[in-house]
Amino acid sequence: MPELTPKLGIKKPLGNETVSRAAFNENYDIIDAQAQKNIAQRATAPAHPVEGDLWIDTSVTPNALKKYNGSTWEKVGAVSPGDIGAVANAGSAPSIQAGTDNGKPASGIVGRIYIATDTQIIYRDTGTVWAKVGAVRWSDIDSKPVSYTPSAHKATHALGGNDALTPTDIGAETPAGAQAKVDTHAGLTTAHSATSAAVANKIILRDASGRAKVAAPNAADDIARKDTVDAHATRTDNPHVVTAAQIGAANILTQVKTVDGAESGLDADLLDGLNSGNAAGNIPISNGTVNANLNADKVDGEDANTIKANARTYNSKIVMEVNSSAPSSPTNGQIWYDSVNHKFKGYANGAWV
Repeated sequence: MPELTPKLGIKKPLGNETVSRAAFNENYDIIDAQAQKNIAQRATAPAHPVEGDLWIDTSVTPNALKKYNGSTWEKVGAVSPGDIGAVANAGSAPSIQAGTDNGKPASGIVGRIYIATDTQIIYRDTGTVWAKVGAVRWSDIDSKPVSYTPSAHKATHALGGNDALTPTDIGAETPAGAQAKVDTHAGLTTAHSATSAAVANKIILRDASGRAKVAAPNAADDIARKDTVDAHATRTDNPHVVTAAQIGAANILTQVKTVDGAESGLDADLLDGLNSGNAAGNIPISNGTVNANLNADKVDGEDANTIKANARTYNSKIVMEVNSSAPSSPTNGQIWYDSVNHKFKGYANGAWV
């Protein structure tokens, strides 16, 4: 009986055996059958598989080794790292890669590890971004300065420095942007909730007509309103209120008579009830002509030359004093003819009228 080769099972005839053509053909069939049992590495399953064929499925990550059982491809059982001389992946990381920090591949495979050889930072793929693994403790940093002086970096980050900070770097507004906001704010008609209505704790805003409203005044230093002023102007109990009747001629005359004294009967053209003129019964007054109808040299029937100049009484009668200046120490009812202005005046309650 012939021996079989350990790999393919080809029959090896013994030295005393005669090999027929059929035996050769049988060995050819064995070789042909075993030749089909190759390992394909692709994303789709091989066509026309034979039971026992192996296939490395690259459509999944990590790639899966599968074996054809005669009807379907089934995943080959797990192989330990030791079986293939590999290092165990205890954290189930799909892969561990290394390279420069900027050379990281695009994220998208959860669990991948990437070691940045230039920055010494380890990253883990979250499926969307590469996240740094863990926080570095201050004590882990070698050759770090003992202290930092902020002023040493001032010139570097100042305007015109090698690493000047921009408003955007510190979250500040640019000068142009700030000015634009100020200009916009200045043009607002409702800034700070300002209103033209009488609303408490609001800034007063004039309306389109230039007016604004305030609440009714209460304290002495409150702002007066039109209705308050109007009501005050029409009060009849206020001495400053003057009606049309009060400024009429008759009312003024009554008031003048009241202050002129009890003996006064003044009208606009009367003095003690008598008209001034040069006719009989009139108070004498020059009309620029000779007073033919008057006793120019008589006062109450007495000769004028018998009365002392500037005399105030004669025989206990009130007389008229003629002078360019008002008499001194006058009494109520006294009459004075102002020779400068050519007017008769009567003294009443402390004043010449």
